[in-house]
Amino acid sequence: MAECRESGFTQAKLFIPSPEAFLAKTTKPEEAFSFTSNKSKGHKSVHCKHGKPDKFQTDQNCNTEPQVPKKRADIGYVTHAAFEELDKKKEPLMQEGARQMRRDKAVQEKIEKLETLKKREKLFLWHSFFLSEYYKTKTIPRGFRVLQSGVEHLQALPEINKQLCAVTNKCSFDLMLLTLERAIKEAEKLASLIALLEEALEKLVSPDHCAQIKRNIEAKVSTFEDNLTDTLKKKYQRDVGDYLANKVYSWKHEEEFRCVFPLSTSDFDCATKDRTISSGPVPTSTSPRMPEVKPHKKTRRGRRGQKKHAN
Repeated sequence: MAECRESGFTQAKLFIPSPEAFLAKTTKPEEAFSFTSNKSKGHKSVHCKHGKPDKFQTDQNCNTEPQVPKKRADIGYVTHAAFEELDKKKEPLMQEGARQMRRDKAVQEKIEKLETLKKREKLFLWHSFFLSEYYKTKTIPRGFRVLQSGVEHLQALPEINKQLCAVTNKCSFDLMLLTLERAIKEAEKLASLIALLEEALEKLVSPDHCAQIKRNIEAKVSTFEDNLTDTLKKKYQRDVGDYLANKVYSWKHEEEFRCVFPLSTSDFDCATKDRTISSGPVPTSTSPRMPEVKPHKKTRRGRRGQKKHAN
């Protein structure tokens, strides 16, 4: 007490419990609560032997039973047996879905390939048909005409010009025959491929679905065939017009040349319906002649500047 007075403290009684009284509260001294100071917040926290430490927790409200975790990440005591069983149940469904996706993809690829092959077959068939009719009528399409480039000095001679035309015509007809044979062979190959593809498609889908697919493909191929025949018919009229106007080899050098005249016979109409044609080409006497079109005079650029310079 004398030391307290010297240091400036007033008289105060310090309560110091005895060791017997402190140990009487618990059976084991190590099970007692430990007090740790929290310097940041200025209060003490109590650590209990059960569960996580909690602020201001006493031995009366300490919960001895483990709490059920509320989040999936806190499930540490649950084994993976339930998830493994769930995966086993999902695995057949996932495999079936993957097989169905692969089957649908294969069916779509076969449909697109079948449509492409049928269009190519029609293309080769109609080209071979028109080339045969061109050959029968001794008419050379523009694409098969051998242009007489580099032989202008021979064209000026009348006796040589006739032989030159015969040589170029023979070359063009030989090219037409080779192309015709190739087109027929390609059409036969495509027909066999189409048959095999249709058999494979029937194995993948039901009969009703297969019939619907074939109807859709036939509708698209029919539209393609109509456009193709219209184009080939216009080209046939154009090529016949070159012969009627005597511009078989000079059509490329003429500007603004248009073939706009109707055919005088019904040969082409018969050919497009039943693939037959009557005798001979279109007669010249019954068809109107093409009007002569004079080419425009090309003006040189910079002529005005040349005149000004000359003046």
